[in-house]
Amino acid sequence: MKLRKLHSVTWNAGPFDFPTRKRLELALKGWQGTRYASGQRCKGELADCIGFVFGAIDDIDGRPRAQAPAMPADIALHDPETASAALLALRSLYEPIVVVTDGQAQPFDILVVGPAGGGPSHAMLVGPRPGTIWHCTPGAGVHQAGWCLGTGYEVLHGLYRIGDRQHWLGLGAF
Repeated sequence: MKLRKLHSVTWNAGPFDFPTRKRLELALKGWQGTRYASGQRCKGELADCIGFVFGAIDDIDGRPRAQAPAMPADIALHDPETASAALLALRSLYEPIVVVTDGQAQPFDILVVGPAGGGPSHAMLVGPRPGTIWHCTPGAGVHQAGWCLGTGYEVLHGLYRIGDRQHWLGLGAF
C-alpha cells in the first residue's frame, strides 16, 4: 500500500446494521479505561495498542488468537526493522486479512499509522460510530478518539480488514 495521509481515509458503515454496530461499540467500551503497558493484552487491566486491537477483535470473533505466543508487543511497531515482521506475524494469526486499498474504513478495520517524518507506528481500530477510532496509548490507556488525531499519526501505513468477519453479523453475545 502506498503511504497516504490518514485524512484520506473515510468512515463507511460497511455491512453492519445499527444493532451490530451497537454490539461492536459495547465490546469496545468493555476495554475502555484499560491502562497501557507494553506487551500486555488483558481487558480491564493492562494492554498495549496491538494487545487491545487484537484482543477486541477476539472478543467479537470468538477465536482468542491474541493469546498466541507469536503475538508481537506494540514495541515491535516502533522499529522499522521489526515492524514488517510484526505485521506479517499478525496477518498470519488473523488470516484471512484483506488489505483495504479504496480508503473506505469500516468498523473494526485495523489502522496502522505513524508520524510523517518516520518513527514508531501505532495500531488502532476503526470505531462503529462515524469518524471515530479506538486505541491504547501511554497515559490515556484504551479510549475513543476522533478521526483527526493531530500530530504524530499523519501517515497511513496500512488499513486491514478481517476477511471472514461476515459471521460477526447478527451475533447476539459479545
